[in-house]
Amino acid sequence: MKSPILTLSLALILSAAPTLASAHAHAEVQDGDGLKNTHQLSTTDAQSQQAQIDHLQVENAYVKATIPGIKVSSGYMKMTNTGESPIRIVAVETSAAKHAEIHRMFMRDSKMAMRKVDSIEIQPKQTFELTPGGFHLMFMGVAQQFKANESISLTLIEEGGSRHSINMPIVKE
Repeated sequence: MKSPILTLSLALILSAAPTLASAHAHAEVQDGDGLKNTHQLSTTDAQSQQAQIDHLQVENAYVKATIPGIKVSSGYMKMTNTGESPIRIVAVETSAAKHAEIHRMFMRDSKMAMRKVDSIEIQPKQTFELTPGGFHLMFMGVAQQFKANESISLTLIEEGGSRHSINMPIVKE
């Protein structure tokens, strides 16, 4: 997947991405049952455009295109906390769908299952990736067909109320 360029509706800084050395980290995720799970994460080499607001850096964000009549889609991105304090994402908002949530995929009884999570915490200087088959954004009740080469606006909401608005390009996979 090529690295699409993001635009942000809050104060933003666009800069060429530095090469990130491969590293491993841990993130804490609280699911709908109130259970906390620790997941190993990794950063990867990146030479792409990036957008940064405060201490939350978002890269490679995209949404899957839908076919006519389908009212669900998913979104993915790489989020890096460049600050000194943890960032906890507790909600997602968009006018492009009735509901937008953070979900995770997992195996249960040899079958793939999906569950909403209440929050994602990104530790200082660490990266958390929303990827197909893992943690991702889920859009339900899509208002209009998501067409390739268009985009949707999305807001990530932190615990405490900080809001990070981004435009996510729609891609056909």
